[in-house]
Amino acid sequence: MDLYSLLPSALKKKKSQYKLFYDSREIYSALGTLYKNPFKQLILSLIERFLVNNVDEFIVSGSMDEEYLAKHFNTKKPFNVIMNVPFFRQIEKTNKIREELELDRKINIIVYQGMILEGRGIRKIIESLQFLDNTVLCIFGEGQIEDVIYKTAQKYNVSDKVFYMGIKPYDELLDWTSSADLGVVFIRPISLSYKLALPNKLFEYCMAGIPSLVTDLPAMKKIIEEYHIGKLISHKANSIEIADAIRQILEKKEDYKKYCQIASQKLCYDTQIDKILNMINIKRE
Repeated sequence: MDLYSLLPSALKKKKSQYKLFYDSREIYSALGTLYKNPFKQLILSLIERFLVNNVDEFIVSGSMDEEYLAKHFNTKKPFNVIMNVPFFRQIEKTNKIREELELDRKINIIVYQGMILEGRGIRKIIESLQFLDNTVLCIFGEGQIEDVIYKTAQKYNVSDKVFYMGIKPYDELLDWTSSADLGVVFIRPISLSYKLALPNKLFEYCMAGIPSLVTDLPAMKKIIEEYHIGKLISHKANSIEIADAIRQILEKKEDYKKYCQIASQKLCYDTQIDKILNMINIKRE
């Protein structure tokens, strides 16, 4: 999985009869974290294009990644789309966040989970809190905590509305998520990898039974339009427009919850297992 394990895997393959699958979780020729470092991005891309000559089949998380990578690698080798979704769980709504933070039941809870980096729209969501009453943002994950979270919250005088919740064990995360009212996936297309993103947080919010505010990037837009598990917003939206969209979602959160319950039975890893078994020629008993 991922470019960083491709070199040892390629070397191992040369000494064996193994079949090599390359599970590309990112577009490594256009990473969001390297959008300000084109030279390093070029070197990484050249290394990848050289190493994929050893690959027998590719795995990607979306059809748009497949389309781009097939052209980028100039290959006709098979691609397998395995979505980055959680296993199905029957989630009961909890009050874990409210109990942890001692919040009143009237307070709306927005949640963000994942890496805390540039291009994830966290600053914009924090900025929008100044236009939202009785609403807080809870952030789960790791990354640029001081710069992205605390400095932005101080800048817009909303420090009392922003809570950094740290990192939770993955098998507990959905229980925390289900205690929120809305999840955010406000990715900005600062790179092709971000533009084509189909992140697992979108599907985790759905599994937890909460709607999402999602930027109108092509892969995510397709999911929202098909399953109605959230609301689309322009990635260029300002903080006032974001606040308005959040209010609109919260007004209809019970309707969105029903859509999430239906979609979660399809947008789960259980529906991907047969694809994986077929890919490696194993029949399910």
